[in-house]
Amino acid sequence: MRFTLRTTAFTLAITGAIAAGAYGTASFIVSEDVPDAAEEFFAAWSGGDLDKASKLTTDPHAALLALKAYKNHVPTTSVDFAAHDVQGQHVPFTVTAHVSAQDTAGSWAYESQLDVRDEPREGERVVWKPSVIHPELAGRTGYTLKAVTTAPETAVLSREGTALDKQDHPGLSQVIDQLKKRLAAQAGAPALSIRLTPQFSDGESTTVAHVVEGKPGTIRTTIDPALQQVAEAAVAEHPGASVVAVQPSTGEVLTVATSANGELNPALEGVEAPGSVFEIVTAAALLEQGAVSPTTATPCPDQATVAGTAFTNPELKNGGAGGTFADAFAASCDTAFVRLADELAPGALAKEAKEVFGLGLNWQAGITTSDGAVPRLTGADRAAAAVGRGEVRLNVLNLASITATVRSGAFKQPRLVAADMAGVDQAQAERPLSGTVARQLRALMNHHASRGTGAPAKSGSDGAFGSMAGLAERGTGHAAQGWFTAFDGDIAVASAVSARGEGVAYAGAVSRAVLDAGN
Repeated sequence: MRFTLRTTAFTLAITGAIAAGAYGTASFIVSEDVPDAAEEFFAAWSGGDLDKASKLTTDPHAALLALKAYKNHVPTTSVDFAAHDVQGQHVPFTVTAHVSAQDTAGSWAYESQLDVRDEPREGERVVWKPSVIHPELAGRTGYTLKAVTTAPETAVLSREGTALDKQDHPGLSQVIDQLKKRLAAQAGAPALSIRLTPQFSDGESTTVAHVVEGKPGTIRTTIDPALQQVAEAAVAEHPGASVVAVQPSTGEVLTVATSANGELNPALEGVEAPGSVFEIVTAAALLEQGAVSPTTATPCPDQATVAGTAFTNPELKNGGAGGTFADAFAASCDTAFVRLADELAPGALAKEAKEVFGLGLNWQAGITTSDGAVPRLTGADRAAAAVGRGEVRLNVLNLASITATVRSGAFKQPRLVAADMAGVDQAQAERPLSGTVARQLRALMNHHASRGTGAPAKSGSDGAFGSMAGLAERGTGHAAQGWFTAFDGDIAVASAVSARGEGVAYAGAVSRAVLDAGN
């Protein structure tokens, strides 16, 4: 903090320097026309020595409390004082405070004044009044000045530039709120104001000055408005349903919709065991390690026991038994996959999930996401993980990304906004799928859509359609969670619906609706 003194009378040109204090280096000009007590008060205040400044007043205790409150609530890099029109012991002065709060900075100038009087024992002292700090503090006991930043008005837009609001797109409510909270300051410029506010109560605040006017901003998302409308309608038919669509070539999230209520968006932040839909990742690990090929003979018994734990198959339409690995995949056959789990090297499934599919990495999508978890397991736990049970945890965003990785051959981190706005540290998988394995996985998913548990959802499609379905039990008293994921063209979609007996069929219908709208 520093101050200068301007007078119309002759001044003694004595220039001093104050050591760096709470406000940085300060300087002042000593004037014959300004009382010594005022000179010393300005110098101590500007140098950050509030204890000394308060002792130069007629009420040191009250002055110290007020000066500390000002310092604590109005963060300044420096403050300039300029005395003018001094009349004896009466000193009018201009304060120019350079305020910086939460990356918003500006200068704030205002007028104040003080009086000096001779005390019998102490000599000259500044007559203490709260209005010395600012005129608005006059008569306002218990009040202080406070710098306040206000987030700018921000519009969230689709990829086409049309507005996205919660009234028209309730399935995006949590997404819109988070984007505004996290990125508003990046998109626009926050306002900075000074308010007169109670220190120790919830009394009314009054704006004293606007230091920086805010600038409205826009956040352009990757959301496809036409696809979003279809997705919203599709999930609205099923309480708690969620769907996400991703563009495999870019990782851009095309739609996010959920009919679940609450602050947490289950499509992005929820985590649940996905069931046999996770066999996409298990198949990738088996194929990459050469443990199987699509034509490997692979029985699909009704029950299989691993390390004392019995596994059965989910009751899915078009399940049936399969003679080859491709048939077992098409049937979402859990018993086949748990028997094959021992063919994988220790930790291979967890490595495949992370190094190829990006699960468990720190995704920077622009909002909060849960990014999947596939721990390293052994025995029956490893068999359970191979079929998406036990400790494996996903949400529909993770599943859509898995399918997008199969479609494109390489993981591209999903994001809802431009990469430079989402975060510079976009998650990167260590390696892509080999060309051969990527082609094999796409063929397996096409076989699933044509002749397996995905056939009901695929019916009538003439696209390059591939899918996988799964049913995950959720405990006694809860309906099983049906999962469905598919790709067609440059769209990968995943959905989840809880419904007794029909969860997979409903999830398939939701995914199919989005795919049809996008192709």
